[in-house]
Amino acid sequence: MRRTVRDQLPLVPAPLDHEHAHELQAVCASLDAHPEFAKWVQVDLLAGGIDPDRGREGMSGEQVLRALAIKQSNGFSYEDLAFHLADSQSYRAFCLIGFADKTPKKSTLQRNLK
Repeated sequence: MRRTVRDQLPLVPAPLDHEHAHELQAVCASLDAHPEFAKWVQVDLLAGGIDPDRGREGMSGEQVLRALAIKQSNGFSYEDLAFHLADSQSYRAFCLIGFADKTPKKSTLQRNLK
């Protein structure tokens, strides 16, 4: 039966069977096997005496590392990266950005990835 309007969209998108999605899964497996990489990034983010318990919640070390991997592997500018993180469910999942979470803006990405 074909409907004019769908009643409700599914909450969990179906996994993509695409070459680029498989590449992201392989990189994800490598990063998951080495959690120390994210810890090193977190140390750099907290350098300069920033108190991690004050202010609003920023990007985690793991999110920054994953966003950097996407930026470098695709040659994205910060503006392009911000768009693709907001637009792509595959990139959001890879960067551990939740379905209802706001995606980082260009200036946030630039500040954190530097």
